[in-house]
Amino acid sequence: MRLVLLSFGLCLSFFLQAQTSGKVVFNEKWERSFRNWSYTEAHTWELYFNDTIAVCHWIKPEEKESAGAVKTFSWMQDLEDVYVSHIREKQVEDAVEFFRRTFLIDGDFPSFKWKMTGKQGLVEEFPSMEAMTVSGSDTIYAWFSPRIQVPVGPREFRGLPGLILFLETEGGNRSFTLESVDLNYTPTSEDLSFKRPNKGKEMTYDEFIKFRNEKAEEMREMYGR
Repeated sequence: MRLVLLSFGLCLSFFLQAQTSGKVVFNEKWERSFRNWSYTEAHTWELYFNDTIAVCHWIKPEEKESAGAVKTFSWMQDLEDVYVSHIREKQVEDAVEFFRRTFLIDGDFPSFKWKMTGKQGLVEEFPSMEAMTVSGSDTIYAWFSPRIQVPVGPREFRGLPGLILFLETEGGNRSFTLESVDLNYTPTSEDLSFKRPNKGKEMTYDEFIKFRNEKAEEMREMYGR
């Protein structure tokens, strides 16, 4: 992924000819460490969207990993994660696995309190702006493009006035980078269909994020970071 910072303001033409449908593929990398034990998670996500709905699916890794690939643990092989955004209503319909439990999350978009940093640049060829937020102990930076007018991104990250194209935590231990973007692609009904597990703990996003942050803090206290 190529990120180029700009020292001048984004001109009005950057916001014209806004795109509202397409397909994006993200690569997620998450470096974790507990005392003397560390490992790296690697995931791939496909995001399909139009002006009413966006669906982000986890992609099952290939059974045979190539040489030098990041190891995928057996418990990561069959995630059922799916993130569904009803854009006009700003409602979600997600299924998320956490600590080997399934959570069914409905209701409003997550209430990330995004703040603009003032930085502007290009993510690949897309004029973009940087925003930041704090979730638990993590400071998160996201680059989004107002040219692609859908308020979504990889996984649960939503709520900015444009598609999130790059995201990372402060320190870089977790990141989402672009593998590909196709704004000429028109998602099919199959692309935008989704299947959630029949059973799971029902929560709103704010409840889930609070629960997840508390569990992460317990892990840090138990094992160190």
